[in-house]
Amino acid sequence: MNRRYFLGALALSCIVFPALASGGGGHGFSLREHGFYIINFILFFGTLGYLLRTPLNNALAARSDAFKTRLETANENLADARKELA
Repeated sequence: MNRRYFLGALALSCIVFPALASGGGGHGFSLREHGFYIINFILFFGTLGYLLRTPLNNALAARSDAFKTRLETANENLADARKELA
């Protein structure tokens, strides 16, 4: 239910904020115009972080496990090679 409200607010902001940001073309910094660009930027990357957090963490954990396995195998091969050399 909480995710439903989040996605509803996100959809609404995707419609409202660009409309507000595209208003009037004055010179210089206008909080009304540029403030919505900043809010859009924060919402976009916040949404990406929220939606991709679990898959990214899973991918990084799998990659870490694969690296540990390869490192252990390499250490075993090194120990075997040292025994044969001696």
